[in-house]
Amino acid sequence: MRALLRRSIDELWLLKEGRRKKFALERGRYQRLVFVCKGNICRSVYAERYAATLGLRAISRGLITTPGCPPDSTACLVARARGVMLDGHKTASWNPSEVLHGDLVLVMEPWQLKRVVASLADSEKTAALLGAWETPPKTTIADPYGLSVDVFHACFSQLESNVNAIADAF
Repeated sequence: MRALLRRSIDELWLLKEGRRKKFALERGRYQRLVFVCKGNICRSVYAERYAATLGLRAISRGLITTPGCPPDSTACLVARARGVMLDGHKTASWNPSEVLHGDLVLVMEPWQLKRVVASLADSEKTAALLGAWETPPKTTIADPYGLSVDVFHACFSQLESNVNAIADAF
């Protein structure tokens, strides 16, 4: 597992100032994970709650969302079947001022990475594609919203795999 994790980290790309830049996850540098997706009703909230089951500090946000809404009902159903509870979650909008030193911002798609990086004024803050921790790395963790239970299970498996790899490096 360590060899696979090392290869994934070596292939990890960060988008900074419009350019792709390689970086390694430095053990002990990050204290909190900030998961970001489009609506904060499926992917990011599942990643946040799953990370919490591993003892990781995490929050989630949406780039295009209405604050205060509950998670998607299918996401709740599938999450519950996987032992992760989304109860009590209310959507929250991305706010770059909430990102602290020691946070690692993880997004689901390249367009989200571009938007997040453009909004982070501090060059010491780090954002990356969550799928970069897969073997081989993926640029996109597709949005399951409005799709079948099977698609949600596949998405949540992908999220778990990536979060597990990050947890191993923390």
